Amino acid sequence: METDHRGQGLYGLLHFPSVYVAFVLGLLCSAAIILIYPAAGEQATVSGQPTGEPIWLPEIAAGVFAGQFFYRRVPSRLAFLAWFPPAAFLLWSAWSWQNSMAVYDSTWDTYFGKSCSGSECLYELFLTAPLYTGIGYSLGAFLKSRV
Repeated sequence: METDHRGQGLYGLLHFPSVYVAFVLGLLCSAAIILIYPAAGEQATVSGQPTGEPIWLPEIAAGVFAGQFFYRRVPSRLAFLAWFPPAAFLLWSAWSWQNSMAVYDSTWDTYFGKSCSGSECLYELFLTAPLYTGIGYSLGAFLKSRV
């Protein structure tokens, strides 16, 4: 009887960059949705009032599907920690933002809130959205491990 060692050792580390692959695929899906239905690119509304929050649903869904896909090929417990590198990048960036720029802008609004403006919104795109994708990835891997 042969043992499958693909998920052990260095192969399991493939789950960490796979989150960013899923994130890019989610961004491409978002762009396609906006090209097909331009109103989807406008601000989300709650009771007719714009919330100013982007909806990261395609990126999260891409993370769930990628987590299932990659966990099936490389089963490893590291897939359940795929959210950790994006979370570490976000925490480091938020900590340094808090120490340097929080006097001018709210750290919460810069990374999660409605009041980001201009280039500050890129923090949500490049740091917060990959965290959401990573959480979706780990959830997808967890669901695949239970089925």
